[in-house]
Amino acid sequence: MPRATVTAQLHAALREYPAELPFLMPLNAWIPDALAQLERSGELFDKGLLSVADLDRARREWAVLEPLACSQAAFEVAFPGVDVQPIHGDAPHYNIIVTPEGELCSDFEHATLGAGSAMIVDAHVVALAVESGGGVVVTGDEDDLGMLSAPYRHIMVEPV
Repeated sequence: MPRATVTAQLHAALREYPAELPFLMPLNAWIPDALAQLERSGELFDKGLLSVADLDRARREWAVLEPLACSQAAFEVAFPGVDVQPIHGDAPHYNIIVTPEGELCSDFEHATLGAGSAMIVDAHVVALAVESGGGVVVTGDEDDLGMLSAPYRHIMVEPV
């Protein structure tokens, strides 16, 4: 079974998870620390792997995203009608273990509340990219176009 299907099935099963979880914990826990670590990593600057402009851009983009990533209430205002539910929070392919009995999901320490549809998170990232200077969206699903542009009335996303 494709691993994306396993993750989708997991998220469907997690919908009824009864315990309280933080909102988008991996994002709001790691990004500020990661930006601070990058600022202190002189070696990356010395080797030309990171520029001050790159770091400044990352800070500016996080400043736009942070209010939505750190507040469920702000997220729900920005994206009305988007399902917020328990999600894995850290679901790379290697957290799915294939056994003779079927696939098993592991590594749940980052389980969190998040968007029930990963597409809406992608939509926000794409829209921010477009707002900050441009971008190209390639999709095989025409419904994606409406989802991508819905929260951003001043941005037009259309088929090419």
